[in-house]
Amino acid sequence: MIKSHETINVLGFHTSILSREDILKAVTRWVTDRKNSNHLMALNPIKVCRARKEELLAQHIVNADLLYPDAYGIAWAMTQFSGTKYPTIPGCDLMCDIMKLASKNKNSVFLLGGSQAIVEKAKVLFQREYPGAAIVGIRNGYFKNDDDMQSTLSDIMTIKPDIVFVAMGALIQENWIEMIRTKARQQSLVIPVCMGVGGSFDAITGNVPRPPAWMLRLHLEWLFRLFQQPFRAPRMLALPQFALLVLAKKIFKIDTDYHFPATRHGDDPAMRSELSTQQAEV
Repeated sequence: MIKSHETINVLGFHTSILSREDILKAVTRWVTDRKNSNHLMALNPIKVCRARKEELLAQHIVNADLLYPDAYGIAWAMTQFSGTKYPTIPGCDLMCDIMKLASKNKNSVFLLGGSQAIVEKAKVLFQREYPGAAIVGIRNGYFKNDDDMQSTLSDIMTIKPDIVFVAMGALIQENWIEMIRTKARQQSLVIPVCMGVGGSFDAITGNVPRPPAWMLRLHLEWLFRLFQQPFRAPRMLALPQFALLVLAKKIFKIDTDYHFPATRHGDDPAMRSELSTQQAEV
């Protein structure tokens, strides 16, 4: 996201200070104007720390049109650097807000990702809860080969949905969103809203339980996920690392921001080749 008066620099990544309501206004404008294929992206401490090691992910974050604080750690960092308190905007809740908006405005939605059973359940749930929105296509997140992926991209281009929700892991879903946006540009099309939603299809269908309200109030959703999915333990080490980087920047004025190497993806053919390879491995 481009630096502006409406963003705060969180370790090198400019995160929006827009409220949930203002983000929804931006989404409405994107769909109404249909000028660009926009990337609405959640930011959390684990993603920030991972991006510091993976330039491709960092590039996706910078290229996103709007970054929002999906986790308490990001909202906390924004407060540390600005002195103003900002709320967390959970991605799953924002997805449902956008579906409510889509229902009101009769927008079309494509669901991409998750298992076949889960994406079908998500479709049924959305159709029941948001009857005004048209679910114009679904596709699970498992692909046999590049031809299978290209076929899905072609389907999305043919359908031209207003909104695409991509429910995959970090980097994989960002690769997909970049492929959708690139394909749309190549064909002079616009897919107004592309949003990575991670495990939100699992959450809304009850396949993976959401944290209880008291844990959300205490910002302990990370602990709930750890109990549910112990394999997350190694990646949770990013949380104290993130906090230390924020405090080192604020208290000791150390430059802990992420800085791109001199050569960027857009300028280096080798990097472009790497992007294509990683996308093909989705």
